[in-house]
Amino acid sequence: MTGRHKGTLGRPYWVLWSATTVSSLGDGLALAALPLLAAVLTRDALLVATVVTVESLPWLLVAIPMGTLVDRLNPARAMAVADIARMGVMAAVSALLATGHLTIFLLFVLAFLLGVFETVYMGAAQPAIPQLAEEDQLSRANGLLTASSTTGGHMVGPAIGGLVFSLGRLVPFVADGASFLASGALLIGLRGRFRPRERAVGRSFRREMAEGLSFFGRSPLLRVLTTLTAGLAFFQAMVLGPLVLYVLADLHLSQAGYGYFLGVAAVGNVAGGFVAPRLQSRFSTASILTLAGVLAAVAYLVMAVATSWGVAQVAFTVEALCVATGTVASVTLRQRYIPNEMLGRVSNVFRTAVWGAIPIGALVGGALAHGINLRAPLYFAGAAQFALVVAMLVPLRRNVGSIERELNRRRAREEPATMAAGPDDQPGNGAVPPGGSPPAGLAAPGTAVQPGLAPPLATRSQHQGFPGPPSTDRGTLDPPPHPPLPHRSGL
Repeated sequence: MTGRHKGTLGRPYWVLWSATTVSSLGDGLALAALPLLAAVLTRDALLVATVVTVESLPWLLVAIPMGTLVDRLNPARAMAVADIARMGVMAAVSALLATGHLTIFLLFVLAFLLGVFETVYMGAAQPAIPQLAEEDQLSRANGLLTASSTTGGHMVGPAIGGLVFSLGRLVPFVADGASFLASGALLIGLRGRFRPRERAVGRSFRREMAEGLSFFGRSPLLRVLTTLTAGLAFFQAMVLGPLVLYVLADLHLSQAGYGYFLGVAAVGNVAGGFVAPRLQSRFSTASILTLAGVLAAVAYLVMAVATSWGVAQVAFTVEALCVATGTVASVTLRQRYIPNEMLGRVSNVFRTAVWGAIPIGALVGGALAHGINLRAPLYFAGAAQFALVVAMLVPLRRNVGSIERELNRRRAREEPATMAAGPDDQPGNGAVPPGGSPPAGLAAPGTAVQPGLAPPLATRSQHQGFPGPPSTDRGTLDPPPHPPLPHRSGL
């Protein structure tokens, strides 16, 4: 990672940021245009809703093997290929629409393919960021990416997506395809910044996927984070499912007002991306997640009793800020904790569990809105989420807190050695001091990495194919049956 001063984000990171921003803007156009296109192709409400469901199915069906696949590849190349493939899907949508051959069922297939390539892109993006940002800059790097992707994907893109669709149905899909092409071109230039992970001879795809599942299943930290995050996603989906009816019928806003309601709330997402790094420099991840969960629950309850759209708007914006802040904190901790060579597959296991809760939550929210009233999902989500956060308070602080403290102690021990090294010997450049001895904090060749705890940044570089043990059996990286750190017990 040459060309970057300590405490700053270098040019390679900003190339990744630019690619993500451009791609997110195109995604925002499609976010508004795809449902509108489905409504043009059919008036069946169930079929229109199925388009969104089909696009999310890959996270349940193929995310884990795709995460294993990207762990074997250069992250920039995997993301670039995913972008070019998504450009091809958008080109197919445009061509079929222009020739009058697009049907709702073909749209299902194309939406599913978009979701498949999204699992590749997201699975590769997770291990890419720690290689482009120092550990003390991870929170800032994730926050800036969250802010830019939200601005393009949930504010600017959707705001103009509906407008350009009304002017010409092809326009948003052609523009989205162009954004994928531009993003892919930027990412191709980053290939040399990454080195592929050195895999043991004969290591099978199935074994590597099993390692990722085993690491996830035996880690108390990841189990706690997944339980909390999936629960929060479930309750948010309960609210978002019937939200449009709540806004139109109970708050008496127009269809344009609904778009405005969502756009203003997205300001909270952007703000959360900028606020999260500052909070993480002052508070623990457990405290941030707890506070974010409680405030979001209160926001749901405020929306449930709101009689004016202004009060509901403020509450929904606060909820969006809490979601973004908690997301940045959780992602940063997982990037520090999970060994980088399996970050793609383990992160996709995490997303599979979380995304699996979303359609169920939306279904429950719709049933409550239909059976009781439009505010019932808000009451239930607020009360149940508050109860969940309280119930998770002790295991969250016990598991997240102990790991984070150990990670911080490791980083503090490494900083003096890093500052004493020359610029060509900085972690991430693959340099080994004279005599072949690894830098401080690295295991000597032939010794095992402490399982269950993500190695520090220099150790991660070693696992990414930098000088390291030539052994054909790199040993398991699964968390052990007994926790290696004090007070790190399972649920």
